[in-house]
Amino acid sequence: MRLPWRELRWPAALFASVLTVLLTWAIATPRYGAPDELAHTVKAYATAHGQLLGSTTPGVSTLIRRYDVPQRLVSAEPWCFASLPEANAGCAIPTEDRTLISYESSAATYPVPYYAVIGTAARVIGESDSARTYRLISIGITTIVVTAGLWIFRKSFGRQSGVVLLACNPMAVFILASTNPAALEIAGMLLLWAFFGRLLTRERHAGRTDLLVASTIGAVLILIRPVALPWIAIAFAGYFVLEWRSSTVAGRDRFRDLSVAAIPIALSIVAASLWSRVAGVGLSDDKYVIEAPTVDIGRVAIGRTALLLRQGFGTLGWLDTQLPTGIYGLWIAVVVCAASAVIFFGDRRTKLLTLGLVVCWIAYPAVFATLARTPAVWQGRYNLPLLGGLALCTLISITKDQPGNPAPQVARICAISFVIINVVALHQSLRRFMVGASGDILLRSPGWRPRLDPWFLMVLNLVAASALAMLMVRERPSATSDIDAMVVPP
Repeated sequence: MRLPWRELRWPAALFASVLTVLLTWAIATPRYGAPDELAHTVKAYATAHGQLLGSTTPGVSTLIRRYDVPQRLVSAEPWCFASLPEANAGCAIPTEDRTLISYESSAATYPVPYYAVIGTAARVIGESDSARTYRLISIGITTIVVTAGLWIFRKSFGRQSGVVLLACNPMAVFILASTNPAALEIAGMLLLWAFFGRLLTRERHAGRTDLLVASTIGAVLILIRPVALPWIAIAFAGYFVLEWRSSTVAGRDRFRDLSVAAIPIALSIVAASLWSRVAGVGLSDDKYVIEAPTVDIGRVAIGRTALLLRQGFGTLGWLDTQLPTGIYGLWIAVVVCAASAVIFFGDRRTKLLTLGLVVCWIAYPAVFATLARTPAVWQGRYNLPLLGGLALCTLISITKDQPGNPAPQVARICAISFVIINVVALHQSLRRFMVGASGDILLRSPGWRPRLDPWFLMVLNLVAASALAMLMVRERPSATSDIDAMVVPP
């Protein structure tokens, strides 16, 4: 059955808004200005040209491999400005030399699927030596996934779904707008949380097909980025914590449904394990292993919690660009507002899941870093997939029919804060790359300029972010929400 255009306008507008927000960030970020983007681009080119693992170099970590790539693709290395916040990006100048040279990538042992897709797409359109093309292809795929997640949240929770924009903080948007498999991890986890929200707002319980869909989403994420497995496990555990209706289903049928639904994830885990064995990947990154007592490593890992929180909100560039203190405070206020809504209006299950997400945010990086003996490797952006869970808990809490329920206010606060934070963060990112992190706030006399005027980019970003916020909180003219179908126990 054909969907009327009227039903497609809303998701189409969402797609256009998300795409414009990401494109403004992509244009505002210089070539290889995002962390590890150079390594991922080299890996994508090599994968599309049949070089899966490359060659090792004696005396160098086996996790770093060399590939034959065009000089044009790897020129304009970011090392003259990366991790140097006061150095603008004007020092990195690309060349047009297409001669093949040997070049290393620290992403060499990462799973193939993400790189095969964007690398093959770039090769098919004849732009294999264009770094910009890889970034745009990745953004196109990511935009589809993010839009699907936001649309499902919108269908499930109506105008209250503006809460989910708290998960789209500057760090998330910055990574989504770069060439990085973590972009699909962040987008895919948002989609998975949204799908679980959809299941929770329906009158009937999830059947085998529903669970298979959720498992397939998780399986794809594992194939792209195996380190997403813990976040997927947390999302599934969270869903079953919130799914109070499971007890109404016969135990034998439920076990059979779960067994069948687990097949995609089980197969993806096997495939990821086989690849890890072939690529020689283990728990530890031997480039950063520290030889010290386990207790000392654990102490260092726990001590980085505040740093990871700041990074998780937004330490842009190569972890060298701090954002204005005011917007850190605004985002923390938004998160506290969301958590408070759960505390005051959520049921016991929702509070339990929220507490679990907080514990995982703090404890998992510390435990992982201690076991791997690499306390300095974990970055705050790795925790971003958990924010979708916080948004879901908040939405379930505020959509309960209770006196004084703050649903509209919380949704509007999250939406308005998203717009403010996004635009201010984009300005600071432009400032860092154009004139240095503490350079002229009006961006005068830049050492590097984006392809479009920076002030035009910020205005365009403001319009797109505002449109996205409005689409998430505005009442649809003829839409019915699934919120009324929710039955949440005390």
